[in-house]
Amino acid sequence: MGGSGNALEAPRRAHTLPRMHAPSRGSWRLPTGRARGLAAGLSLLAALGSCNSVGAKVWNLDQLHDAESRHRYHAALESDIEFFLRHELTGYLNFGEEGLLGKDAEKVEDPAQECLGYLVELEEAPVKTVRDLAWLVSWAARLATGDPGRLSRERATLLLGKAGHKLDAGLPQPLEAGQTPATPEAIAGAATALVRAARALLDPASLQGESAPTVDQACTALEALVLDLPGGRRALDAVGQLSALRGLDKDALARLERCARDLASRQVRLGLAAALHDPEPRVRAAAIDAAFQTAGDPVLTSLLMQLGRESAPLVLVRLLELVRSHGLPSPPPEVRPADQDAWRRRQLQAIYELMRRRRESEVQVAAMRALGRVSGAGFESLRQEDWQAWFRMQPVEAPQPAAPAPEASARDTGAPRAQRPASGPSVAREARATP
Repeated sequence: MGGSGNALEAPRRAHTLPRMHAPSRGSWRLPTGRARGLAAGLSLLAALGSCNSVGAKVWNLDQLHDAESRHRYHAALESDIEFFLRHELTGYLNFGEEGLLGKDAEKVEDPAQECLGYLVELEEAPVKTVRDLAWLVSWAARLATGDPGRLSRERATLLLGKAGHKLDAGLPQPLEAGQTPATPEAIAGAATALVRAARALLDPASLQGESAPTVDQACTALEALVLDLPGGRRALDAVGQLSALRGLDKDALARLERCARDLASRQVRLGLAAALHDPEPRVRAAAIDAAFQTAGDPVLTSLLMQLGRESAPLVLVRLLELVRSHGLPSPPPEVRPADQDAWRRRQLQAIYELMRRRRESEVQVAAMRALGRVSGAGFESLRQEDWQAWFRMQPVEAPQPAAPAPEASARDTGAPRAQRPASGPSVAREARATP
């Protein structure tokens, strides 16, 4: 399983990253002289009754997906205790790469349902280590953008939002136009340099006199790469695995954690930017919730200016509910104080126009409820006539420049649409460009 690992030993070859090896089939094997290690490992079993392991959920998600994120119908799924015995205990006892106990793959009747269940459990699992963080964010981003099941994409998107909130990840943002992602070879080279930096601390003799960067230098080089979602997962995977190596000093571990948080934040921003374009409305609605949880007001600032470009009532209602619950966003810093009232009126007018032009009753009701809460009109009403009368009394704002054609707007502004464009700038850029 790429990106997962037990308590890791220093890698033996400069080009090899530490990884979790699939456990071999067979029975218990206790090499001579390791009974003392077994006693130490068994002392940890008392805590397993309430164990809720990020690693176990990630192992099962990996078992349920092939390299293209399609579902598998045969998988070696494991409970938390099984995962501990087969993988974590191996590290305490130093049994080597084959693991302690193997398990055969079995038929899975409904991999989509199993995947959804493990995502729910992953959301509830405590993130205790840098490796846990790397696992969780990597898999949330991967499944939010690539799982064939819409319910799993929705759940993974919400999980990204929670992770992004804790990371303070910022606005959803795809790669800039013209940016070229680093190749797998470039990422592997940077990750190998990081492995060598760790080996220089753990086993300098293994380098045989060859030079190696410091952990800080190797992390800086990895962070400097332009990373798309797949490349970012590979980089985050390498950092997460190395952070689990026993014997690294405090400074090295702290630098690896900073690097992991930077790479994880990028995964959140890229993943949510892609989810805002998902073909399924419920995934786009989840992406709006997740983006607001991650970045707050600037997301609403951007999306309120794009209400006319969204076709799905579910997505519009979700956005209007956020406005009703949290209020209108504050004007961006570039809006002059003298222009802030006009800026606010344009936001209100966007909601009013949605009420007036859309025919779906749920959208109209959501718009009127939002207006009743944020307009300052002094009343709440679900009668369109009341809001029409109130808006006729308001100052008329100069018309805004015409919006680009719908397909161009999806590419140029990152607006959530019914079909995912091949590429596009970010909600972040739209927020910066809001007048």
